[in-house]
Amino acid sequence: MIIWGNIELEKQEEVGDFHCPACNCERKFELLRTRDCFHLFFIPLGQGELLQERIRCQSCRRPYPVTLLAWSAPTLASPEEAARPASEFLLSNFGNVVALTDSAAEEIRRRHLEGDFETSLAVRIEPVSRADKEIAITFDTPIADGRDWLGAAHGLPLVVDRRSAPDLVGTTIDFRDGQFYRD
Repeated sequence: MIIWGNIELEKQEEVGDFHCPACNCERKFELLRTRDCFHLFFIPLGQGELLQERIRCQSCRRPYPVTLLAWSAPTLASPEEAARPASEFLLSNFGNVVALTDSAAEEIRRRHLEGDFETSLAVRIEPVSRADKEIAITFDTPIADGRDWLGAAHGLPLVVDRRSAPDLVGTTIDFRDGQFYRD
């Protein structure tokens, strides 16, 4: 007789600090992931499909959605705030990765005005591809959660994804022939 099928397994995958709403103070949390795994004789085969992800306070044991962790990420009230660090946490996400030419800064300001975007938005700079020198420019909310580099050039707040920053460090963004390019 062969015993096989699916089984739901919950595993603690990470721990960290957060503000627990029930305890009303800083506590340790554990990240729990529940997966639907195929098993043979109750031995899981493979990682399985992710069914649920949640955090649980290690003190009061209450479960919370993972999104609770994002609530503690600092946000920036204005683009000017992106140009100056407000805390040590912001300082670790701040620096000059890229520079803008006068023509690039002028075109960004024109697009911002023409698009009637909120003044609180920053300029997100992303490479279109690693091989190509073309750059995509969009407008985004600056959030100091560690995933983005925040900076400024020509008085414009800039946002660069940390994964893209190594490819862009030290480059100058220019606008010519209707496109943004890096040098």
